[in-house]
Amino acid sequence: MGPYSDRSKTIERLQTDLWRARREYELTKETVDRIMSEVPSGIPHPDGSLRIQKASMAFKAALQNYNVAMQRFSEFMLEGKFPSDLPPGH
Repeated sequence: MGPYSDRSKTIERLQTDLWRARREYELTKETVDRIMSEVPSGIPHPDGSLRIQKASMAFKAALQNYNVAMQRFSEFMLEGKFPSDLPPGH
């Protein structure tokens, strides 16, 4: 397999990872927004606080994963830097 094929496979993999991370970010954001809209007074009942906390933690993790995926994709596209956990051609 030549360098072009390796590069093409890596781009495809990083784009897929980026798309998945973005989708997870969007879904968790929608969940947080929905939960927050269910608390019109802004003061949730005790169970609501736990739901907000869990949804916020999931959102924070999804945002972090999205940022990592974006950074990996950008570094590869702009600098040609292969992610250390993704050898060329995989």
